Amino acid sequence: MKFEGLSSICPFTGRKDQTNFELSYIPGRSFNGTLVRTDPENLQSAVASFENKKVSMEVIPIEILKYCVEGCVSRRQGRYAAPDEVEITSLSFEPGEGKDWGIRTSLKFEREVLRIEHK
Repeated sequence: MKFEGLSSICPFTGRKDQTNFELSYIPGRSFNGTLVRTDPENLQSAVASFENKKVSMEVIPIEILKYCVEGCVSRRQGRYAAPDEVEITSLSFEPGEGKDWGIRTSLKFEREVLRIEHK
């Protein structure tokens, strides 16, 4: 999934920042083995919640990862419901004549459920 043109407010300068990001993931599974996917409409709403809010560029991908994991786990479909893998890459910058730099972020989340043998 690609998202472009997310506008947020830099908490340090008070000026607009723009973030473009791409998200890919391998969904988890419910108790009965069906895939537990992040709902695209709800994800779109979560992304839109950053519009015109003060948030650091580096925090946006972390918050989106948090949303993806919590959104699947909160359905109470078992320990395998969270995504097995999520990868988010983003590029944030100040559009126009502002900062002459931006931030590229790459975030990868991998999860594996393990059996623990107690002695």
